[in-house]
This record gives sequence, structure tokens and C-alpha cells, in this order.
Amino acid sequence: MNTADFLLNNTNEDALAFITKNAEVSYAAFRSMCARLVRELRERNVQPGERVAIWGANSPYWAAAYLATMKAGAVAVPISTMIATDDFKRNMAFAGCKFLFVEHTFYQRYLRDYRECPYFLLDDTLLQVREQRWEVPEADFDPQRDAALVFTSGTTA
Repeated sequence: MNTADFLLNNTNEDALAFITKNAEVSYAAFRSMCARLVRELRERNVQPGERVAIWGANSPYWAAAYLATMKAGAVAVPISTMIATDDFKRNMAFAGCKFLFVEHTFYQRYLRDYRECPYFLLDDTLLQVREQRWEVPEADFDPQRDAALVFTSGTTA
């Protein structure tokens, strides 16, 4: 069991996990979002220990991408929403990111300025995901392996 399993398996299914401008997201729906993103990482052949960048503002999508990355055994690399294009490129190269979860607000900027790795668009379509199974096979975890490389303060929006 990793942190993602612990957080998502010890909840009241019907309780609210997030309230946004567009929706109220229950823990059951949030777990489905996370499972959908784990499946995306597996389909894109992201391996345990590989770096996955997450570029977006605080949202259920960002949290789902982070937990999905952990569940897959990959290393989460949050990218600041305030970062300049050159710094974004430098951080992606320094971390050796193999995949990018990108929020819709950064989508155009990403396509214009950086095409070095595959990406998945985080947007409201994830609110429609339902009934995704969380029982994804466990990754082979090494307690000495990195879980995150953080290029943000972790508290800014």
C-alpha cells in the first residue's frame, strides 16, 4: 500500500472530497479520476521511478494526477504555475520528465513552447469519469526511491 491507496481506500464514498466552481466531487468520483489517470500512465508505458511533471493550479485534477503518479510508482514533479518558459524547459530537462499532466489553462503554452514528452490534458472531462476500478496492480516500491521532486512552494495557486 502506498500513500494514494491509504488516502483513497479510507474514505466515505459519498463524502465530498472537493468543491469547485463547476462541480462537487465525491471521494468515489475522485478515486475514479485517479484510476483513469493511473490507466493513462500505464498505457503510455510510464515506468516506476520515471518522472512525471504536473503543471496546473490547485484543483481536483492536480490532486488526481499527483496521486495517480504515486500509485504508478513514478516520481511526481509539480511545476509552478508562475514559471517562465525557459525555467519550465530547464526544470523538465533537469528532472528528466517522461510525461506531463497539464491543465487546460497551460495547454496552449505547452504546445507552443515545449514538445519534448507526451502529455495528458487535465480538464473538466475528468468530472465525467465514473466507475474506473482502483484495483490497479501494485508497482514494485522501493522505500529508497524518490516520490517527488518539487519545484514549487507547494502552497501557491
